[in-house]
Amino acid sequence: MPDSGALPNRELPLPRVWVGDQGLETGGAGVFDHEAVAIANDTDYGLAAFVQTHDLQRALRLGERLVAGIVCVNGGATLSPTFPFGGIGISGFGREGGREGLDEFLRSKTLGIANVGRDS
Repeated sequence: MPDSGALPNRELPLPRVWVGDQGLETGGAGVFDHEAVAIANDTDYGLAAFVQTHDLQRALRLGERLVAGIVCVNGGATLSPTFPFGGIGISGFGREGGREGLDEFLRSKTLGIANVGRDS
């Protein structure tokens, strides 16, 4: 998909970037992965990203670099209530589920006490 125009900058339920085997054979994984990540991250949205690969190291490398609330490798993820889920950018704020989801309902407070009950 070309990276110009309105389509790449909208939140759509379809791949924004596709890097296939042809591209990898002609240019090397590092160059094409870098370009794909740059295109995928060049948006105000960030609900989910998907990686399809047989290379575990590549999946981990791309998963770290993609800016999205969830990155799925080789298909959709089975979400559990123990997993935090939420978007990035205008795709959402905060997290649901997991410890991070519970934190949304908590308020932290710091109470500092000095020299109480001590002879000064």
